[in-house]
Amino acid sequence: MCNARRLMWANDFPCSDSTCPLSQTMLEEHTKGLGEQEWNWICHDNVAEPYRSAF
Repeated sequence: MCNARRLMWANDFPCSDSTCPLSQTMLEEHTKGLGEQEWNWICHDNVAEPYRSAF
């Protein structure tokens, strides 16, 4: 019930409360039900879009 075009995955590395070194494992678990397009939006496209439109 979330809009995948408005979500972004993030990791707060190198802060002590980050998920590192388990970030990739957690990302895999949290995104296992997503299609390729949803995964692309959440993991990189959504965060890149505002920067593309700014230039």
